[in-house]
Amino acid sequence: MEIHASCHHIIQEKIYTKSKELFLRNGIRNVTMEDLAKELGISKKTIYQFVENKADLVLKSVQYDIDSIERDTTNICLSTDNAVDEMLKIGFYIAACLDKFTPGRLSELEKFYPESWLLVEKHQNEFVVNLIIQNLKKGIVQQLYRPEIEVEKISLFYISGSTSMITLQDRFPEKRWDFPQYFKAFIEYHLRAILTTSGLKHFINFSYDKTS
Repeated sequence: MEIHASCHHIIQEKIYTKSKELFLRNGIRNVTMEDLAKELGISKKTIYQFVENKADLVLKSVQYDIDSIERDTTNICLSTDNAVDEMLKIGFYIAACLDKFTPGRLSELEKFYPESWLLVEKHQNEFVVNLIIQNLKKGIVQQLYRPEIEVEKISLFYISGSTSMITLQDRFPEKRWDFPQYFKAFIEYHLRAILTTSGLKHFINFSYDKTS
């Protein structure tokens, strides 16, 4: 049965959202197309109108998730004037996203679905790097970040550190680490290294309620 154009986007969104949920809960390799169809209450034939196979499902689900993250973080930037507020809000948003991950999922993606992993790397190396660069430039103009910091180097330090924080999930027992809290600590560590006296005062007075 062909999907009516008005329903196409809704079903597509449900497929990608549910597949991510199953991947995170059960592991990517453990989820079958039958599992997804059963969870959604639709036929595999319907799913195959949107994806070619399992690898294509993973690829499109990852891209959908990346698009969502990029849209949300862009909206944070557009709605936040202050560079410190912006960095903290983005950091806490990412921390909330990380709270859904379990150990091994990223390494599973990297090892068995390299095409999908390339999307993650592209997101980090292009979108996130540019986002951090723009935040650093904004903070310098606003005299919240020290003017002598080397923007490109600091952005690469951030990427290296944040990536290491995420991959820690694959190296240590889940119960030993509260990764959202550790990621928040990483953001604070990043900011304290670049803040001016004025920026530090703003950071100390930042209301955590703004991130909710």
